[in-house]
Amino acid sequence: MKQLIKNIAVFTCIFSIMVLFSSCSNEGFASNEQGFTVSNAEITLGLGETQQIYASIYPYKSEEEDVKWSSNKPDIASIEDEGTHHGISSGKITALSVGEATVTIESTVNSAKKGLFKVHVVEHTFNDLAQGENYSSDDLITYRVPDEYPQEGKPLFNISVNGKYTGVYTDINAWKNLVSFGYFDFTPGKEVEIAITVNKPFYSYKILPESSPVSSTQKGNIIYCKLKEADKTFSLVFNDDYKGNTLHVFANSIDLDAPTQSENGLVYFGPGYHDIAKIYGGNGKLSISGNRKVYIAGGAVVEGSIAVSGNGNVVSGRGILMKSTPNDLVITASYAKNVTCNGFIACSHRDGGWTFGMHEASNITVKNFKIVSSRYASTDGFDIVNSNNIQLSNVFIRACDDAIAIKGLINRLPAECPANENMLFENIQLWNDCNNAMCLGAETRAKWYDNIRFKDIDVIFSYDDRDHHTLLDERSVMTIVSLDGTYFRNITWENIRVNRCERLICLTFKDSFWFGSIQGNQSTEGGIDGVTFKNVGVSSNSGSSIANEILLNGWYGEGTPAKIIKNITFDNVTIEGKHVRSEQDTHLKTNNTAERKLVTNLNFK
Repeated sequence: MKQLIKNIAVFTCIFSIMVLFSSCSNEGFASNEQGFTVSNAEITLGLGETQQIYASIYPYKSEEEDVKWSSNKPDIASIEDEGTHHGISSGKITALSVGEATVTIESTVNSAKKGLFKVHVVEHTFNDLAQGENYSSDDLITYRVPDEYPQEGKPLFNISVNGKYTGVYTDINAWKNLVSFGYFDFTPGKEVEIAITVNKPFYSYKILPESSPVSSTQKGNIIYCKLKEADKTFSLVFNDDYKGNTLHVFANSIDLDAPTQSENGLVYFGPGYHDIAKIYGGNGKLSISGNRKVYIAGGAVVEGSIAVSGNGNVVSGRGILMKSTPNDLVITASYAKNVTCNGFIACSHRDGGWTFGMHEASNITVKNFKIVSSRYASTDGFDIVNSNNIQLSNVFIRACDDAIAIKGLINRLPAECPANENMLFENIQLWNDCNNAMCLGAETRAKWYDNIRFKDIDVIFSYDDRDHHTLLDERSVMTIVSLDGTYFRNITWENIRVNRCERLICLTFKDSFWFGSIQGNQSTEGGIDGVTFKNVGVSSNSGSSIANEILLNGWYGEGTPAKIIKNITFDNVTIEGKHVRSEQDTHLKTNNTAERKLVTNLNFK
């Protein structure tokens, strides 16, 4: 009973809607001080759905006073009286057919005390439409969210494509707001109209990145978008609130070569929900090696992880690979070579862990790939460890830690460990709610870092840390942070478009990380020589003390080799429309002193 009263208090605090106050007056009460409050002024239900409604009598004088519920159209919406206790009454409404009914609430001892509210019965509710539908034609495929997918609260969006609804998936971000995403497939070149209905008031929206080929208009709470190009991703931010509720849309091309069943050398997951632990047993990990393939079809959600090793494996599809339990990554490529990952979505869902890891891997290609891992924290996107010849293209990453991190994690001196080298990251969209967008480090036990290029990158949002904002000096959009003495050379960031960030660039050496929890070792030689920032721009200012900062800190420590940062080129780097032209730029900071130059030969073009 106490719990019921507590629930009613919450309802009435939120809604508190007074309806049709009686004109009758009772002793001690004015005519506008008696009647009912109800938990909803009106409700909308889908066919077959039920909903509990609560009503509170005021003033309440006697246990003898009860409540009658009635529906004027019981064939559309029936009402079942579930009793009255201490003036609080509950009724259960059942939607039976499409239409509109009026439910009346009336006191059993004073018929002048009454109220009413509307019940709208529709074929599909907002929640139904957000669940999506399985639709397929030659030019369009939409997908329903499997019922087993663990959603986070009520949906805020639904997405229709040419009038067909595709499912919306949810997780939460560091600030406990919803991160939603949906996907569909269509024929490239055939324009689709995407209608996004928003179930919450908003006064502005942005479609990002600004280079997106999507055009849009708004009518009320619906945003209409048009798109011709396939294998594109766009994001919607509302009220300029990047920490708030956001939506990501993945518009894929139809996979004309998609398999339909498992066969020799191929593991196939069709539409629906699949639990790897239940299918294969063990700890929910599917291990593949030696020229095998895994296909995750559109409409599939695969719970578990995939571990790739050996030579020539392919993991592809249009569906979702999701890990919702701790102690493992979503997908790994360890001691693997000549591996391709293409087309599907990977999510570290309800799990604060890394998403895609590569360890001592070579010749790995990732294309048209999406990551949504928004939980705080340690939900890195890609962690590439002591690897070489890596290529990522047309990739979207939403992470709540490093979006891309290139690490050296072997427990030996850097000179004894495989190098990180020959990597290309191009045509990528990044969103990191914590740490770095693109990071070489922090652990850097690798022989060297060489020939690593980032090209044509859109950084939608990059934030340093939810709990320690502006206090950590190794976080930025483009970062080299070296905990272990080693060499960095031929590193390039080119055509980098930053929409919103905190610190812009950070090149630094440190002897510890994350408040001393991770220790470094600067006893070995190292340095940063030859880094180029070309056509880099950020047009906004977050307003923080580190907004758009460029921080360059070499290393000097007693008993350890100095680490010099040199030959750094800033070629057409603009901040809020102004070129960075010299070391005197107010955004640029170094740890140089009159006695010691640890940052030298900065070039500006």
